[in-house]
Amino acid sequence: ARGVEDLPAALAALSERRVEAGGEPLALDVEPAACARLAPAARVLAYRLVQAVGGDVHVGTTPDGDVLLDLDGGRPLDRPERWVRRARALAGDLAEPPGGLQLRLPALSLPPSLSSSPTPSQPKACS
Repeated sequence: ARGVEDLPAALAALSERRVEAGGEPLALDVEPAACARLAPAARVLAYRLVQAVGGDVHVGTTPDGDVLLDLDGGRPLDRPERWVRRARALAGDLAEPPGGLQLRLPALSLPPSLSSSPTPSQPKACS
């Protein structure tokens, strides 16, 4: 996961590896534009959390512009205090609602060329 540049592709590859190993695929609902707004360290944290827990994965944005990784189902989180520290080190937060996890991370500002364009830009990959 070191250097996860394309989070949607990395999660799809993780899902494929799980199936090849005889496991269940991840149910992925990932917005590439949301992933593109994550700092590199935040993308790595998101990937590692999905890798550790599994379940149904949704990545999108909150009304206030943060990026939210929502995991439903999956395995219980091992040593949750470590994961909370990691999220907070990135100015984010990790919550454990019943049956899942929510990792909220700040979004990077869009470059002026994207934020001032009349139509929203939809990057293909997290970069």
